[in-house]
Amino acid sequence: MNIRSPGAEDKAEKSDTAVKDAVGRRKSAEPESLDAAWQRILTMKNSDSDTEKLRAVRKAMTDGLIGRVPSLAAKRFSKAEALRLWTDLAEQNRAETLRKMVEETPDNYELITGTAQFQTLLSQLASEEIIAVDTETTGVDVYTDNIVGISLTLPKADIHVYIPVDHVGIEQISREYVLRELAPILGRKDIGKDCTTPYSISRCSGDTGTICGESYGIR
Repeated sequence: MNIRSPGAEDKAEKSDTAVKDAVGRRKSAEPESLDAAWQRILTMKNSDSDTEKLRAVRKAMTDGLIGRVPSLAAKRFSKAEALRLWTDLAEQNRAETLRKMVEETPDNYELITGTAQFQTLLSQLASEEIIAVDTETTGVDVYTDNIVGISLTLPKADIHVYIPVDHVGIEQISREYVLRELAPILGRKDIGKDCTTPYSISRCSGDTGTICGESYGIR
């Protein structure tokens, strides 16, 4: 007969618990893989806007277009760090878009970076019967994202223009000035507006003025 005293059973149970705790601590001490971090982050309660940004960052990291800051590489990858990377990615994309636009500029395309150019543009806009409008923005959330550039097509003058207003590292006119000066033109009912996307309508309506029948107010 094998008889174990109650004290021996308690010791064995404590020993098993200690072993399990040690294994758990060892597992928790192991660094989380980037794939596991993304799985954790993407299963959080994220807004639609954040989810879109996070997925864009993940794809960019997978494609080797962007990476973690070396000083943070040893730390647990967080949603906050991922969203900071999205800001870097968005600026990188805008810079690349602008670079391509400059390199591939046709003869009737103008990059408006000075007030003299802009004032000439305003005079040309006043003579148009219809203009095409598009916006370059920091994202697609009409409540939180901002306009960083405006594209306009003037059929009568036969020109296309891009006005950068919130890019980094280039000469440009302030967004507030551009939007304020454009508001009267964009608000004229005798000039038709062809907005490329509903988002452009919403952003221009909120930031610049009347577009496609929407009321305006400078913010």
